[in-house]
Amino acid sequence: MMLYRILAVFVALLMTGCVPRLVVDHDGLETTVIDAETREPLENAVAFNHFGEPFARARSDRDGKILLAPKQRLEFVPFLGEAVVEMGLWVCKEGYVPFQAGIRRGWNADFDAPTTYQPDAIALYRFSLQPTMSCVDHIRKIQYCRTESFASLPPTKDCAEVMERFEKQEQSQTTLVQ
Repeated sequence: MMLYRILAVFVALLMTGCVPRLVVDHDGLETTVIDAETREPLENAVAFNHFGEPFARARSDRDGKILLAPKQRLEFVPFLGEAVVEMGLWVCKEGYVPFQAGIRRGWNADFDAPTTYQPDAIALYRFSLQPTMSCVDHIRKIQYCRTESFASLPPTKDCAEVMERFEKQEQSQTTLVQ
């Protein structure tokens, strides 16, 4: 009897144009988070999934290690329910510039297979311009400033400082010792 109910719900959803799809809830991350200047491991750095509203997914241990397995979920989506998706995976610690460890962007990018990002280390830089800004607010500010630059608006002083520090951190990641 239960099987018939499940089948009936499934058929009803198909008749409305909805189809079951596996979508990426968040990608995975396996790395060590360190202070960029001291090279010491950072405990309690947080991995955030940013798709709309940032959501904490994992914390680094006392050795700076973050282990976050990728996750998918079953979702019923409209048959032609396609969209451009931008989903970021950020690493953040209070007092430091957030780092974007991975990004999934594109047409229906959340339907692709999940990825596990495995950089040897992520070096976070201290950020003293706004020490009271939370990690989530900092991520939102970077996203806002990127939008401002994409719209070809002249950057505000605040955005110029935030993006300068963020870009410096992004560039330095390529010079980390393997």
